[in-house]
This record gives sequence, C-alpha cells and structure tokens, in this order.
Amino acid sequence: MLIDLNPTTPVDTFLEGIRERGWMHFGQCLEPAFLEELNAGIEAAYTTCHRVQEKNGVNVNTDGTVHHLLGQQPGFLEFIQRLELHAYIRAFFDAPYILNSFGGVINLPHKASYVCNIHRDIVIHDY
Repeated sequence: MLIDLNPTTPVDTFLEGIRERGWMHFGQCLEPAFLEELNAGIEAAYTTCHRVQEKNGVNVNTDGTVHHLLGQQPGFLEFIQRLELHAYIRAFFDAPYILNSFGGVINLPHKASYVCNIHRDIVIHDY
C-alpha cells in the first residue's frame, strides 16, 4: 500500500512506516517550478557526466547515471541547502549524519543502469 507523505507528516508516522515496510514514499515535496529547474539541470549534468564517462572508459551500463551533481547547476546546491526531508533522515539514523554523496539518475525507458539495482558501494583498502 502506498502511503503518500509530505514534509508536514509527523516523523513518528514516517518511522512507523519504515519499521513496517522498510521504505516510505514522499509525494510532492518540491514546488513544480523548482522541480522543473532540477530536471533541466540533471539533463545538462548528464551530458557533461556522460562525456567524462566515455572519455575515461567507464560508460558501460551507466545510462542515466549522473555523479557529483553538486556545483554543476545552481539548483542542486539550493536543493542541498533546503534539504526538505532532513528531519526524517536524521530520525531514521537516530543521530546526526553526513551526506556523503549527491548524484542522480534519469530513468530511461528500456535502458537499465546499474543504479537501478539496489547496491552498496564498498571499497576495502589494505594498506
């Protein structure tokens, strides 16, 4: 069952849904004009990122992936500064957190990228 939350939903309701289902859906948290700005920005960033992926030979199965968005378009920094769901993220971890990565995905029809599969990036260094 899809329960559509918004940024005014009580944190306890969010946490209850996480405990029961393991995920929650937030509907429209951003005003349409800002969402359009982000969508336009991700399209431009994808063009840049895809060129870099091709140049570095790491463009296999990466259709739609956009890494390192911050700084590529003004809207992305504003998105981070606003962080509409901060209270929910902090409650999920039950502690302060560090936002380590900020990327995006353009869901392309008939082109599955590796990011469509839930995964964890793990690197182990043996020094």
